[in-house]
Amino acid sequence: MGNGTEDLAGVNLHVKPPDVFSFRPGEWRSWKQRFERYRSVSKLAKAPEQQQVDMLVYCMGEKAEQILDSFNLKTELLTKYETVLEKFENHFTPKKNLIYERAKFLKRKQLPSESIEEFVTELYSLAKTCEWDKLEEQMLLMMVIIGMRDQNLSDRLQLESDLKLETAINTVRKSEELLRQKTELNEHVVDEVRNSRNYGTIPKTYSSNNENIKRKHSKSYSNVNEQSNKYTKSSCVWCGIYPSHRR
Repeated sequence: MGNGTEDLAGVNLHVKPPDVFSFRPGEWRSWKQRFERYRSVSKLAKAPEQQQVDMLVYCMGEKAEQILDSFNLKTELLTKYETVLEKFENHFTPKKNLIYERAKFLKRKQLPSESIEEFVTELYSLAKTCEWDKLEEQMLLMMVIIGMRDQNLSDRLQLESDLKLETAINTVRKSEELLRQKTELNEHVVDEVRNSRNYGTIPKTYSSNNENIKRKHSKSYSNVNEQSNKYTKSSCVWCGIYPSHRR
């Protein structure tokens, strides 16, 4: 066993394997990816193939034994990791309906609470089963533009003739960040106003503006008072000249 960190032909047992498989076909692909990652990190990929098969079946769970038996593989094939993995792949992955997969991709829209990064990640995941091949990047660009939440920005980006996928994603990301900052600022102002109503104080945001308004009103009242003082009882009632004089 050496220093206690390796066993089973050099496999690092301190690396935690993936959780037991749920045996739901829709979750097979993600579980297989996790196991392949574990197989690489733990150095299981360098172990004898029989050991790799045993670890695969063990990590999947008890039901995997029954499914493996149903494959009716010859004894020599039961020790071939890629052969066994392919059998499980065919078992859990139904025949792909390309029209259905592409329809799911084309109907995808950015959700109200979904960031552009989350939206693009989901588009990439859906595109894997669509077989777009060389058209994949163009299809992703199209879906980012027509599927984004901000329709005004979508309209502007549609006018760009040489727009690239990365540029479109960065533009949407900046727009979302600006919107987030504006929302935070508005919430801050609302909090100040609410606090001023509760405690009878003037929000700092508006204090300088209020002072300017007061000065303007004060000046206006002063001018009115000056004009009114000209017309006292001792002024001429006909022409307003001070002091009063005979006509």
